[in-house]
Amino acid sequence: IRGEKKMKELRKVKKGKLIIEGKTKRVFECVGNELPHIGQIAVAIQFKPDITAHDGETRETIPGKEIIDCRTNDNFFRLLNAWGIPTHYMGKVGDAEFLARRLAQKAPFEVVTRRVATGSILERNPNIKEGHHFKDLYTEFFYKDDFFHDPMIDPNFIRVKDKKRHFAAMRNINEQAFLVAEKVLQKL
Repeated sequence: IRGEKKMKELRKVKKGKLIIEGKTKRVFECVGNELPHIGQIAVAIQFKPDITAHDGETRETIPGKEIIDCRTNDNFFRLLNAWGIPTHYMGKVGDAEFLARRLAQKAPFEVVTRRVATGSILERNPNIKEGHHFKDLYTEFFYKDDFFHDPMIDPNFIRVKDKKRHFAAMRNINEQAFLVAEKVLQKL
C-alpha cells in the first residue's frame, strides 16, 4: 500500500492499553491491529513533550516538542525505508504518534555510529581528540540501563559471543542508515 491509501488504513487502527512508558515515549497496543494489506501486528508509539538528560535525572517539558519529534522521526524513517533500509516504521497516524511493527522480543541495546569524535567516546579514549574525523565509521554497542548508565559492551565479548551474527546485523543496518542520513544531510 502506498501514499494516501496506506495512511487511511493505518488511521483505522485504534490505541489499546499502554504497554510501556519511557522517558520520552509511550507504547500502546493496537485494537484490531491485523492491518489489511500489510499483514503486520502494530503498536502505536506516542511522543511526549519531555526532554531528559543524565539518564532521566534531569527532565523538562517543552510544549510542542512531541510534534517536532514525530515529524523528524517520520522524515528519517520514510527516508530510510525509501533507500531499502529495514525499519520498524509503518507510518505517522497523528501529530505526535506513529505505528510500528511490534517486536517479538526487545533487545536492550543502543547502537551508536560516529563519523566525528565527540561526547562519551572522548572519555573512554583519551588519545582521540574532539572533532577527530573517522575515515571509517566508528560503531559501539551499549546496554540500555539507566541505573547502570548504559554501559558499553566490550567488543571482544561481541566477537566471541555473536555466533548468530545479531550484533553484526545491527552494526550493518545502523551503518547503512548513518551513510544514507549523512549523504542526504550533506546536501542540505
